[in-house]
Amino acid sequence: MNQPCCARDDIHLYPAMAGRDLEAGWEVYVRWLTWAWYGEVERVIAELAARQSELGRPEKEEPITSPRQIVAEALTYLQNQQSRIRYDECRREGLPITSCYIESTVKQMNARVKGTEKFWSPHGGEALLQLRADYLSDNDSMLQILVPPPTPTNRPSPHKNKN
Repeated sequence: MNQPCCARDDIHLYPAMAGRDLEAGWEVYVRWLTWAWYGEVERVIAELAARQSELGRPEKEEPITSPRQIVAEALTYLQNQQSRIRYDECRREGLPITSCYIESTVKQMNARVKGTEKFWSPHGGEALLQLRADYLSDNDSMLQILVPPPTPTNRPSPHKNKN
């Protein structure tokens, strides 16, 4: 796996609740999260597809809050992202199952590059983002970029004769 896993972002409460009372919807939601936790997203997709058949496809101008629309969007999302939703693999590899680390990094990046008095050219903004990302990373990429400041022992002398 080369990406973080986040159950909150993939399995939503709304499709489980769509057109159901609280008790029935909560039972479905817990079942879906359990299946996803054990790497059985195809079961969630199958149950969503069955629910879509029960409710029918959404009409062209149907509101996004209608149960049919909510189920249709969730079904499409999970079908498209199925290969990425592998919480069982994430757990085996010791990866966190959350997006909080990414969200925190985005906030840190935004704090440094956004503001009312900050203006960046595309080239300068890209360079600043790369520097900030390198600074926040856990590797030594900043050491490869930064050169120590000159000291009396490593500063080139302007008076040295060239042979």
